[in-house]
Amino acid sequence: MFISILPGADAYIMKHVICDWPDEVCEDSLKTCRSAVNPGGKLLVVDGVIEPGNEFSPRKFLDVQLLILVGGKERTETQFADLFAPSGWRLNRIIPTVALEYVIEVVPA
Repeated sequence: MFISILPGADAYIMKHVICDWPDEVCEDSLKTCRSAVNPGGKLLVVDGVIEPGNEFSPRKFLDVQLLILVGGKERTETQFADLFAPSGWRLNRIIPTVALEYVIEVVPA
C-alpha cells in the first residue's frame, strides 16, 4: 500500500490503517491510492474520529495509546481533511456507524 496497489478500482477501502501511522507515512499510502483510483472514484476510510470538546471519549484514550505504542494517532474531522489534501483527496463526508468507527468518504480533489 505504500508503493503500489492494483490500479483501476472505483473505490478503495482502508480499515484501521490510517490510525496506525504518523501523517507523513499516511500521505505515501494516500498518494498511492489517489494515483490508482478511477476518475470519479473514492476512498473509504473506516476508522475512529475524535469528537470535538473536552468530554471523555474512548477515542481520546486510544489516541494516547496509539501515540505511545506505534506512533499513530486518532484524528478529528479537521485533522483528517488536512491529512487528505496534500495527497490529492478531499474529505467529502463522515458517516457514523453503530460501532465506534466511522466511514470517512474522500474523493479526488
